[in-house]
Amino acid sequence: MFKGVEVVCFLAAYVVAFGLEAIKLRWKESKLASTGSFVFLLLGVFAHVLFLYYNDLLQNNRFSPSAGGWLYVLALMVVAALIYLKLVYPKTQFALFLLPVVFALITGSIIFGNATFTRAATCRCVRAIHSVALMMATLIALLGAIAGAMYLWQRARLKKKKGFQGFRLPSIEWLGKASVLTANSLVVALGVGVVCGFYLEVFAQRSAELATKIDFVAFGATILFLGAFLARTVTSKTKINDSNASAAIHNIVCAAVIVVLLSLALFSPTGHLKKLSQFSPPRSRSTISSEYCQHQHSRALKECQGCQFVL
Repeated sequence: MFKGVEVVCFLAAYVVAFGLEAIKLRWKESKLASTGSFVFLLLGVFAHVLFLYYNDLLQNNRFSPSAGGWLYVLALMVVAALIYLKLVYPKTQFALFLLPVVFALITGSIIFGNATFTRAATCRCVRAIHSVALMMATLIALLGAIAGAMYLWQRARLKKKKGFQGFRLPSIEWLGKASVLTANSLVVALGVGVVCGFYLEVFAQRSAELATKIDFVAFGATILFLGAFLARTVTSKTKINDSNASAAIHNIVCAAVIVVLLSLALFSPTGHLKKLSQFSPPRSRSTISSEYCQHQHSRALKECQGCQFVL
């Protein structure tokens, strides 16, 4: 029934939700726009999950090495965080900040759907932890950067007592706590991803061609983790007048570096990502089932031919 779900289904739902949120800038008390935006977000998540399920992008052998599946799942997590924020803070228009990030991730998923991360000859568990940890780090960095930008904007607006009044932002205290929490969580997620990455790098048994190349993505992620860890350690040990502002700037810088590293992995021929013709796009469950039936049929024919030959 839902096997025909495509990217355009949930993307259109997200676009409609974004349009309804934009309408709320003009009519702030429009309950119809608020309800419609939330409903279309839920419909988009439903179609998004069905798309991932029927294309096997949630499986470890597809999700973990596939750049397209990785970005699709990351986009879904951003939308899930948006729904949570809308439930907790219904009057704050987080969608105007988070949905453009979702659109960018979906666009990247469409463009780089056939790109495949290098496979490691180690257990799938470590590879999955590495992929999920870096995904969580990217998600936390994006959310933290948005919260940090909101905090800096809110602080500047309160100092000057002016600014664009169309947006409804959370309180500056909440934004400050969110910036600090995301900054600390980012260091933890990056640490797990980098440690698992080192394990995969050492025990991956990479080919000679890839071994001679410098993996700038892995190198940059390691430097980012060390810098973020050092920055948070120094901030916590020293007394700073505005620790929330330092956490906000920390999140913005880390998010920018992560975006650069992700772009480097997708656009440049590093050892972390390769585009080979033998890696086909994700197959649907119906395709896998038909291939399995054909294999069983051909196997049965060979057995029958063998029996006739013996007779």
